[in-house]
Amino acid sequence: MVRQEEVLKRDSFYNGDFQKLMDKAKEFNACLIQLIKPKPSGGWLESGTEDFSKADLDKIKELIHTYNSDTRYKDYPSISAQIIEEDPAVFGCTAGGTDRFYINAKGDVQPCEFLNISFGNIAQEDFGEIYKRMRSCFENPGECWLCEKYSSNILRIMQEKDLKMLPLDKELSKTVYSDWDRGNTTEIYKIIENDLT
Repeated sequence: MVRQEEVLKRDSFYNGDFQKLMDKAKEFNACLIQLIKPKPSGGWLESGTEDFSKADLDKIKELIHTYNSDTRYKDYPSISAQIIEEDPAVFGCTAGGTDRFYINAKGDVQPCEFLNISFGNIAQEDFGEIYKRMRSCFENPGECWLCEKYSSNILRIMQEKDLKMLPLDKELSKTVYSDWDRGNTTEIYKIIENDLT
């Protein structure tokens, strides 16, 4: 399996670049395109990313729907898009083991690759304990995209502590998640929970 990453900026969905990328993916016989909106994390934490308006997101959703549903594109790869899957009307933010978590190359357990906090390091602690600690913060799925909402907090701590790399360590991370607001519980999980009881 080969994984290729491209950063698509807002203009890419208006100027034909997205369509060119899909043509190239078809040419390479790709089976799936995972579309993630640029996030203010990592190297983009300080410079930030472009804002996508509701109209921009609606345009992208329309393109995704066309490529996934229109028979003209039946030979193209399927598109899995975060702006659809993690929409508050669907799953909301899936970080923290709700659907995903991330272990970086140094062994830090992060709720998501775009949320630059750590709940511990597997080289220093038992993974089960780290995972349990993380899941306690993500017990109820929320509508808020934490990576976007708390990126400025993470940047501020990084600058105050003169840190050279992320994620924040376990103790500094607590200052981010100890009182954060994850938004309302995602409706679909309430429905699933009600159906199970």
